Amino acid sequence: MSIDAALLIARSGLLHTQRALSNAADNVANAGTEGYTRKRVVGEAVSAENQRLGVRSLGPTRDVDTALTNEMNKRRSAKAAAELREEVLSRIDEAHGDPATGNGLADQVSKLRASFVELRLDPAQVVKQQAVVLKAAQLVTERFNDLSRAVGQLRQEAHDGLVDKIAQVNATLREIGVLTRGVLERSGAGAPTADIEDKLDLAVGRLSELLEVKPIRQANGAFLLLGVGGITIPTPESGDVFSLQNSLLAPETYYGGVGTIPPVLMNGLDVTRQLVGGKIGESITLRDQTLPRYQAELDIAAVELADRFRAEGLRLFSNSTGSVPDPNLPYAGSAQVGFAGKIQVNAAVRSDVRLLRAGTETIA
Repeated sequence: MSIDAALLIARSGLLHTQRALSNAADNVANAGTEGYTRKRVVGEAVSAENQRLGVRSLGPTRDVDTALTNEMNKRRSAKAAAELREEVLSRIDEAHGDPATGNGLADQVSKLRASFVELRLDPAQVVKQQAVVLKAAQLVTERFNDLSRAVGQLRQEAHDGLVDKIAQVNATLREIGVLTRGVLERSGAGAPTADIEDKLDLAVGRLSELLEVKPIRQANGAFLLLGVGGITIPTPESGDVFSLQNSLLAPETYYGGVGTIPPVLMNGLDVTRQLVGGKIGESITLRDQTLPRYQAELDIAAVELADRFRAEGLRLFSNSTGSVPDPNLPYAGSAQVGFAGKIQVNAAVRSDVRLLRAGTETIA
């Protein structure tokens, strides 16, 4: 081997070492950079006709634990869903009132009971009758109304937020589609793809906060997204994958069957129930299950309270037409739905508080 050849081999080794050191410096400098992953520079021996010609540095490759990354995205999805759920439920808790100050629904019902106990000592006293009707009973209805309004508002916000989140998902899927094409093009040309793959991981991380997905990288660099609800999610470079219409929600509106809440469509197919995890999955659960259940519990409590008084001959509570829903009917589709938002002190009793003693109707 000539001296020139030996020097060239030594030079190639030094260059490879220099690139490896530079890569190590980049790893340290970017340790706190969001989305940056540790890179490695691998050397490859170069030879021709069984004669060694030195070493060649390959492009930087990522040192990533795919299983750990997928688990992190899964936890990110669960965390985003939990934060959204906590935010909504905390607002429900606020609407209930602070028990420490005696403003809760149970507190108002207790005060109503106490006012009736006080009235029992002198049933004919108008001042005490007014205290029952104009204060205690009124506060009970206002608390029911406030809670029902809060639940309805949060349910509407869940749907409106869902529309916005679907738009964010579409934008992220387009970004993933563009990045995937970049990986394929660079990979086909033999160029390094580590930087683009870092950006892909960031995009998938953002997507995971909205919707739990499992990314699968194929041998050719292609990118496949699987939703945990059992759907394969396309990643086009343009256009929208998902769509959801705006809608005004009321206590009686619901999704599914002949319900009027529009579905989430993926390329024209209803995939609402298959969107699981993240803020989108939690928004659907809040809108279609959690908040309607709260509404039903409020409505049934309001109906039972009004019916208990009616059964004793005093229609103290009613809706605006003076009627009380039948608590013996199934809740769904009955007049009980939304009653917590309609309950009020019966107009007849408000105009004549003496009815507290005389009653409003004859009972057996």
